[in-house]
Amino acid sequence: MAAELYIDGGQFEDIAGFYRQVTAQLARPGVAGGDNLDALCDLLRGGFGGAVNAPAVVRWHNFSRSRTLLGEGFAARACRVLAGDAEEGFRTLILEE
Repeated sequence: MAAELYIDGGQFEDIAGFYRQVTAQLARPGVAGGDNLDALCDLLRGGFGGAVNAPAVVRWHNFSRSRTLLGEGFAARACRVLAGDAEEGFRTLILEE
């Protein structure tokens, strides 16, 4: 079964909260994670203390709320990072209202 990253947009109200939630799931114990999209990309790939089993599926619940609170631009950039690319491999990104 594919590893899944679950983001609940109802559990944070700012970008720092977004990173805390994602880092808690992806970073190995004792690793601080990061507070920017480059660090998120590293965690998703399994580098720099990221998860050994990088997620194949990313599910973002309450996405509309997140987009409003975090800003349209940040949400769009985060989605691009979460979805992956041809170099690192694509992930299934599910945006739930």
